[in-house]
Amino acid sequence: MKKLMKKKISLLGKEFSVFAIVLVAMVTFATAALVPYISNTVTGEVAVNSPIEFEISLDGSTWDDNVDIGTIRGSDSFLFYTRLTNMATGAVSADNATLIVTNNNSASNVECAEFTIAGTTCAENSDGTATLTTGPIVLAGGASQDITFTVNTAVNIEPVGYIFTSQVPY
Repeated sequence: MKKLMKKKISLLGKEFSVFAIVLVAMVTFATAALVPYISNTVTGEVAVNSPIEFEISLDGSTWDDNVDIGTIRGSDSFLFYTRLTNMATGAVSADNATLIVTNNNSASNVECAEFTIAGTTCAENSDGTATLTTGPIVLAGGASQDITFTVNTAVNIEPVGYIFTSQVPY
């Protein structure tokens, strides 16, 4: 082993001892092994949620994301409210907000005359639903916008259960 360490190797026209080459290799491997240990690498994960939160209310003061409106008799009207809140710190804007209305009566389509919402347009869809659309939505960070919906069941007095789905298309 002593003879091997004293032996010289010719590389690129220069002579190097085997001991020097072994030493350089050992330092290289030791450094490579230490880099992950001392590099102070930090990793993290983040979930990005929608900046707009939708809530619904029957009285305009108690808000939730799911409300049972209860039983309404045909030819009665009722109000409910939708609140859009910008949960982001910066301003958020969208072309509009929509409320899609379906019912659980397959023999009856949802008609636009059943709903009154100031500042919205209504379209009756071929699948029996109706889509109510607001104008542009612009909310500063943390700001909210309330929309009041009037449902007039006098137009469609058949027994029906309405399902309301709000969304903001981005």
